[in-house]
Amino acid sequence: MLELTWTGPESGGTLAQWGVEQFTRPWRRWFDAAPSRGVEPGRIWSLRWGERREEWLPAGVESLGDEGYLLAGAGSDRRGVGVAARTEKGFVNGLFGLLGELGCGFYLGGEAIPPRPWRTEFPPGWRKVCNPRLAVRGLLPWHNFANSPTTWDFADYARYFDLLAAQRMNLAMFHSYDYEPHGAYRWKGQWAPATVRRNHVWGWQEEAVDVTAFPQWAREHFPENRFGPPAVLATTTLEECIAASQELFRKALEHAGRRGIRTCVGFEIPGNPKVPAIRQRFLTQVEHLATVYRPDYLGLWEPESWAQRGWPIPVRGSGWQREFRLYRKWFRHVDSDRRVLEALRLAEFVRLAHARLQRIAPRTRLVLSGWGGDRWMKLAEFFPGLDHLLPPDVIFSALDNIDSTVAPRVADAYGRLSTRRQRWPIVWLESDGNSQWHAQCNVSSLSPLGRDTVKKGCQGILGIHWRSGVEVETEVAYLAQAGWAETTSQDFWTDYSFRCYGTKWGGKMAAVHRHLERLGPGWTGLSPQGECSTFRWESLPEVAVRNSDRHVLDGLRQAGWAARGAVINHTASVYELLPKFDWALFTLEWALAFGEPGLRKRRMLERIGRRLKVLRRSVAAMEPPENGRRRLDDLILWIEFTLGYDAAARLLKPGGAVETLQAEAMWHSENQARSYGAEVARRALARLRTVSLERTMQAYGRRVRTQSQRGNLARMCRDAWPAWIKAIETLEQMAAGHHPRPAAFGDSPPSARR
Repeated sequence: MLELTWTGPESGGTLAQWGVEQFTRPWRRWFDAAPSRGVEPGRIWSLRWGERREEWLPAGVESLGDEGYLLAGAGSDRRGVGVAARTEKGFVNGLFGLLGELGCGFYLGGEAIPPRPWRTEFPPGWRKVCNPRLAVRGLLPWHNFANSPTTWDFADYARYFDLLAAQRMNLAMFHSYDYEPHGAYRWKGQWAPATVRRNHVWGWQEEAVDVTAFPQWAREHFPENRFGPPAVLATTTLEECIAASQELFRKALEHAGRRGIRTCVGFEIPGNPKVPAIRQRFLTQVEHLATVYRPDYLGLWEPESWAQRGWPIPVRGSGWQREFRLYRKWFRHVDSDRRVLEALRLAEFVRLAHARLQRIAPRTRLVLSGWGGDRWMKLAEFFPGLDHLLPPDVIFSALDNIDSTVAPRVADAYGRLSTRRQRWPIVWLESDGNSQWHAQCNVSSLSPLGRDTVKKGCQGILGIHWRSGVEVETEVAYLAQAGWAETTSQDFWTDYSFRCYGTKWGGKMAAVHRHLERLGPGWTGLSPQGECSTFRWESLPEVAVRNSDRHVLDGLRQAGWAARGAVINHTASVYELLPKFDWALFTLEWALAFGEPGLRKRRMLERIGRRLKVLRRSVAAMEPPENGRRRLDDLILWIEFTLGYDAAARLLKPGGAVETLQAEAMWHSENQARSYGAEVARRALARLRTVSLERTMQAYGRRVRTQSQRGNLARMCRDAWPAWIKAIETLEQMAAGHHPRPAAFGDSPPSARR
């Protein structure tokens, strides 16, 4: 008789017990077998499916790494299989690894469990040894948007950490701005910093958002009539809010530890560490976070853009002359003195924190983080010099280029550090400059970054993201797999589709997903609103690029990035030009990567949507994995939302048909042709009413299951919906002969004619 048994040392086992429970859920469906536990006197953790009478202990377990595992056949009749590992974390990795061999998939959007295992026979000689190629494999879920951990409750954190463990990852890094409560600390009887608030979600008001102005159908997703961080909804004062937020975060990090996920809590370090008051407040914050949260790592974050702008103080008279004279030699590759001073400022903060942690929390290691990337904000340029100045156990881990398509490699500095230095590049699984209501399509661009991370001798890789559902699950899954073995994007899409949609239509869905990714962010060629900016119907202008022009534009792009590097090392006055420079560069990047003539991408997406609906009608006759039908339905709804939103945005964006007609109507009304202006306004209104933004948003609403998706829907209702209603009301008033607002146009009327 076949039995499921697992063994482990007497001490410990909480993580292993959870892993066995997760393993047993699909196993019971397939084989109706519950596990029994025995005690192994050695240090080996194992689980075995096989005959009770047969002994099983494969050779080579002792040589596995801390998180490695071994899978092997465990019976003479070919039906037995087992998992063995040297550590508890390795054992849990092995359980999920075996489930993967049997066809299961674990993603942020949910599990994919096949109705039957992919294989049921394992020859006695079958054996698979798995050790990760990167010791650290993790994520950086970023707080600050409505779709981010800012609005998570404990259940959201717990689900997230469970799914990280199921994907064999081992680190969750967090960053806190000064206005967020997680990094707050007590200073002279009050919470500090002074900028900390009860609530901050980018572009929102300071209190939880009142959703009563949302469309009636949307309010069903917000039963409390408010939306915001749980601590804001449950408290009334700043004191209560900070205490509740920190308690929630502390419990969440404890749960992460129970799942074998190490944690890093970080905060930003502005100011001059040689000023006594700043130094003392900094050390107070270090002590508070290290003792309240007890993280495995404490992150010190350089504020955004400080590496590229430098520390704008003169060397002479600043109190830094000695350090500058002694250590300038380690930063010869940095052309700007103010940037060298910034590196020395960071080094001083790190030394202070390192000494304090050695005394109060010696097991907590320091991580130096910030905004880097050779083509972005360049913190990593400091790392080779800091490698000489900082203790060897300090870890370097900077955000790389803000868009993973900008360069096929991580920062060059990672390859120039001493072998003793731990370094973990942080790649962008999604960008806050692009729309987070839409797909961002970054799997293919992550592939060379993973290879380069290993090539440069890095010990880990992390990915930054905001959303926590199906929208970013493929990028997260690809990153998780890249930490264990190199995988091409082509192979990833095949594996993902067979797991999520089943063997009968996995091949077709793999082709669909590859095609969708080739369409690029947003899928239609339009660049919708960016998450970190005020609402706009179009973020970057749509530019069609002919193949014959690509080599010229690519030359301009390369020259542009080189010029940007020169600007960073120039005077502060030139530095102020960077925002406009960056806008031009990313417009060029967008055009080269995603520019297509006319509406070709939109038509391609329409064809994919029609094809999926035909496929969906045949699903009833098939037997997809658990959640397979739901995933397909969600994808169809996402395409429906994308097409509807694209149609509305193309009408209302600057230069769009309705926006241009509206401008023409206003010009005529202001120039003694009010009746003709009203007629033009009626044409614009008729054109606008060919699209229903409400139906479009309802398509998105039907796929809302996570707090992240709820946050996106809330922002749509707060920004896009009022803009749509205002456009209709304005045109209705103009069609009736009224003037809702004055306009100043030239002597010639604008024209919607092409």
